Amino acid sequence: MAHGAEPEVAKLNPPRGQFPATYLPWARADFGWLMGLCLATYAFYLPVLRFDFVFDDRPFILQNPWLLSWRFIPRFFTAHLVAFLHPHSQGTYYRPCLLLWLLIQRKLWNLNPVGWHLSTLTLHVLAALGVYLLAREILRHRFSAGIAALVFALHPAHVESAAWIMGLPDPLFTVLAVSALVCHIRRRQSAGSIREIWASASLLLYAAALLTKEVSLTLPVVMFAFEWMFPVPAKGGGTGLLKRVWSAFAPTLNYWGVTAIYLAIRWAAIGGLSHPLTSLSWQTLMATWPIAVWSHLKILVWPVRLSPFYDVPYTTHFGFAVFVLPLAAVVGSVLVLGWLGWRSPRVAFASVWLYLPMALLLNLRVFPEGEFVHDRFMYFSSVGFSLLIALGAEYLAASPKFPLSVRTRQVATVIALGLILGSATVYYERFWANDWVLYGRALAVAPDNNLATNNLAADLSNQGRYQEAIVLYARILERAPDYSLAQYNLGYCQYHTGQFEDARRNLTRAIALTAAEPEPYLYLGLTNFRTGHQEEALANLRHAVGISPENARYRFTLGMVLRAQGDLPGARAEFVSALALEPNLSDAREQLNEIEKQLAAP
Repeated sequence: MAHGAEPEVAKLNPPRGQFPATYLPWARADFGWLMGLCLATYAFYLPVLRFDFVFDDRPFILQNPWLLSWRFIPRFFTAHLVAFLHPHSQGTYYRPCLLLWLLIQRKLWNLNPVGWHLSTLTLHVLAALGVYLLAREILRHRFSAGIAALVFALHPAHVESAAWIMGLPDPLFTVLAVSALVCHIRRRQSAGSIREIWASASLLLYAAALLTKEVSLTLPVVMFAFEWMFPVPAKGGGTGLLKRVWSAFAPTLNYWGVTAIYLAIRWAAIGGLSHPLTSLSWQTLMATWPIAVWSHLKILVWPVRLSPFYDVPYTTHFGFAVFVLPLAAVVGSVLVLGWLGWRSPRVAFASVWLYLPMALLLNLRVFPEGEFVHDRFMYFSSVGFSLLIALGAEYLAASPKFPLSVRTRQVATVIALGLILGSATVYYERFWANDWVLYGRALAVAPDNNLATNNLAADLSNQGRYQEAIVLYARILERAPDYSLAQYNLGYCQYHTGQFEDARRNLTRAIALTAAEPEPYLYLGLTNFRTGHQEEALANLRHAVGISPENARYRFTLGMVLRAQGDLPGARAEFVSALALEPNLSDAREQLNEIEKQLAAP
C-alpha cells in the first residue's frame, strides 16, 4: 500500500468549518507548477499565433471606429457594447472595460493578428495561473491546485476563448474575478493595514470585472458561499442560524454595495438592466431550460464534437426526450454533487461555482435567436468544474486502494491529463484558423444553424463567390423567412451581381425587419443610385449616416454619390467628416484633394 496515503486523503476533507487562518506558504513546488502551466499552455496553443481575424473580430476590431482614438473612452461608459455599430438600438451588454482593453490592444498591435492572438492567449494563461492561486487557498494542497489549473488551462472547451481573439472577454473578466476572490481570502488571513489593502484591491478588481462581463454579478454569491462553508470561528460562542447567515453575509456587504452602484450606472447607460433580442413565451423559455443547462454541462464533462455553433432548438412542449430526460440528468448531477458536498465543504464550494454562473444563461431572451449554447459560456463555471476534478484526482492519487506510491500516481495523473487534454485542445483549435475552416466545422456539426450558414455565405461573398452565397442565403430564408441578417446579405450579394431589382426588394424587406440597422439603407441607396433613382439614393444614404454618424465609410460613400451628382460642396463636407473620423482613409483624402482643385479652378 502507498505509504502516507491516509493522511493525504484526510487533507481533502478537513472537519466542517475548519479553514486555516493563515495562508499556505510558498514553496519551490509552487513556482514549478506556475512555470509548467505557462510553458504547457503556450506550447499547446502555439499554432493560434498564425491564425487570422475571424467571426466577430471584424466588427469589433477591424471596423470599430471607437478604437481609433482615445477620445472615445467616455463613450465606453455611456453606451452599450455595440453602440459603435447600432447607436440608436437598445443593447444588452454594458462592457466599458472590455472596450478599453480593445482600444489599448489596437494601439499596441494595430491590425496585426499575431499580437492580438498573443494577447488573448496570455489572458487565458493568466486565468489558469489565477485558478492555481485560488485552488491553493481552497484546496490547501499544491498537487490539487496544480491539477485544477492544468484542467482549466487545457480543457478543450476553452479553445473558443483562447484561440479566438474576441473570445477574450471570458479570460479577461475571469482573471479579474478570480483575483478579487483571492484578495478577499487573503484579507481574511491578514491583519492591520495589509488587511485593508487586500480588501481595497478585491473591491477594485470586482468593479473592473463587472465592467467587463455581466456574469461577474455572481461573484458576491460565490464569496457568500465561501464564507458560509469556511466560516471564521465565532468569538464568544453562539451558533444560531441567523448569526451564521450574518457572519457569512457581512464580509460581502461592500461587494453588494459595488453591485448596486454598477446596476444604477448600467441602467442609466443602456436604459435598463437588459433588453431581449429574441421573443420567447414563458412556456418555451421554461421548457428549454433543461436542454440548455444539460448541453452546457456536457461541454465540460464530455467535450467531443465541439463547435463554434450548435443545433439546440427551442423546446415548445414538456416532452419526455426534450424536457424530462435532460431535466433528470441535470437534477441527478445536482443531487450527486449535493451528497458529496454535504460531506466536504470543498466539494460544495466547487459545485456552487460550477452551477451558479449557469443561472444567468437561463435568460434565453438576451441571446440572438438560436444562439444560447456556446463553449465560451462555460468558461467561468469551469473554475468550479476544475476544482471538482482536482479533488477527485487527488483522492484517487492518494487512496491506499491502488498500487504504486502516491508520488508516482500523481506524476502519472499530471502526464495523462496533460496529454489527453492538450491533444484535444490542439485538435479543436485548428478550426479557428480562418473563417472558411471555422464555418465549415460549424456546419458539419450544426447544419441547421442559421448564423453559421449566414457567416459561411458571408465568407463566400467576401471572396467574390456571390452566386454560391446567394444559394446559402436562400436556404436560410426557406427555414426562417424573417431572418433579417440573411435578408440583408442576400440583397448585398444581388447588388454586387447586378440583380438590382431583386436587391431592392430584399434590402427593403431587411429594413422592414430591422429599421435601426444602417447597412441595408447604405446598399439600398447604392442600388437606387445605380438604377437612376437619385433622390431615393441620397435619402437612404443620409439615413445610414444618420443611424451611424461616426462611420467613416458611410460618409465616404455619401460623398462619392454627392460628387457624382455634381454637389461638390456637399461631397467635400462628407470627405472632411470621414477624414476626421478616420485620418488614414486615403481614398477620402484623394477625393478631397481633387474637389479642392475643382473648387479652386477659375
